[in-house]
Amino acid sequence: MDFIVDTNIDLNKINTSSINLDLNLSQEDISQFIANIIKKIYLNYQDITGNDINRETFTNKCDLLTAVAYYNFVNYGFNCYPLETHKVISNDVLGHSLLMIEYNDFKYLVDLTYKQFFLKENCQDKNYFIKNGYVLLAPHPGYYYLKHPEYLPVAQKILEDGFIEATEENLKIYFDSFYKTKRGKIDNMTSISGKVYLNACNFSSSSVNHSQESLDAMGFKFASKLRGIKR
Repeated sequence: MDFIVDTNIDLNKINTSSINLDLNLSQEDISQFIANIIKKIYLNYQDITGNDINRETFTNKCDLLTAVAYYNFVNYGFNCYPLETHKVISNDVLGHSLLMIEYNDFKYLVDLTYKQFFLKENCQDKNYFIKNGYVLLAPHPGYYYLKHPEYLPVAQKILEDGFIEATEENLKIYFDSFYKTKRGKIDNMTSISGKVYLNACNFSSSSVNHSQESLDAMGFKFASKLRGIKR
């Protein structure tokens, strides 16, 4: 499949040194810990499906991998908050599942399947279908970055690492990619600040759609059972 952004998830760059989660960890250590967990989830998914992770589209896999990530981070003591785009923004946006995680007051947005919205065939002007003043079909969120290439580094970070620090700036760019490609009545879109998005995330209530037991039966591994991560 052809994507609008070239990405490379390097599963060989996994730090196998032991990191003990405690209240004295630096933000850099926490980020490294998160990166290791996510790469092992990707490797686990690749082993189960037999699909090359860098050719995988992740279409309709957001509920599945969000649940896998949720249980892994919960098992390691992170505060985890499942989110859905339509609850954070509005019902007019493309539905998608993701996580907000927190440790030592550091917050991160986790999205292992954002890549599904960057297929070239779904990110073109011709994907718009407008009738009687309503957007009935719209391009996928990746289209937003074609119109705003200055924001591509944020997308690249999420696409390759599966997470990004949940700053107001990063949240605005990420959620705007859904908001600016929404369906519904054509109107003058109001600008939504990163602070509003952050508050919406803090007060949004969702849950994961798979139990850990069902995921374990599929072959997914959790927490310290993941290869290369020591607790």
